Amino acid sequence: IDGVLYTHNHADHVFGIDDLRRFNAVQKQPIDLFAEPTFIAWLQYTYPYIFKSHKNINQSFVPSLIPQPIEPGEPFTVIGREFLPLRLMHGRLPILGFRTADIAYCTDVSAIPPQTYPLLTNLDILILDGLRHRHHPTHLTIDQAINIIEELKPKRAYLTHIAHDIKHSEVDPTLPENIHLAYDGLSLESDDAP
Repeated sequence: IDGVLYTHNHADHVFGIDDLRRFNAVQKQPIDLFAEPTFIAWLQYTYPYIFKSHKNINQSFVPSLIPQPIEPGEPFTVIGREFLPLRLMHGRLPILGFRTADIAYCTDVSAIPPQTYPLLTNLDILILDGLRHRHHPTHLTIDQAINIIEELKPKRAYLTHIAHDIKHSEVDPTLPENIHLAYDGLSLESDDAP
């Protein structure tokens, strides 16, 4: 693992943090965590045994992690590849998505602020939240996601963060030709992949 890019502090995006320690052991080095400053402060408060391990009563093997503050619209580099943090909304919670070259990853989205739309043009691949057909206050529905994809016009799009009531075999064939449901183990390459 060359680095971890955090979108926001919800459990399904953070609770695997302890598992990073195994990668520390194998790689014999710390791992950079890229997140907004408020998120980093939350991590340090929530996981003091990781970030203030010198205060632990019992010494134990905890992840070795280096917080790297990032801001929306300000690119940063991981292993020679530039990433651009994108401001998105998850209900009323401001979160991040990421763009690298012609690929963008935007999960847990209910709205894309106007200033972010121009940063999502000319994409080969857009990975976008598409929870289910019914309305949800903090996620895009499949129809809302399709409308955004049709506006942004990426070459290909994949819906992610899909609810359990969406059956791939039934829903995927009904989507426009360049839009698909993502799935565990899916591997993608853009036309500009290094």
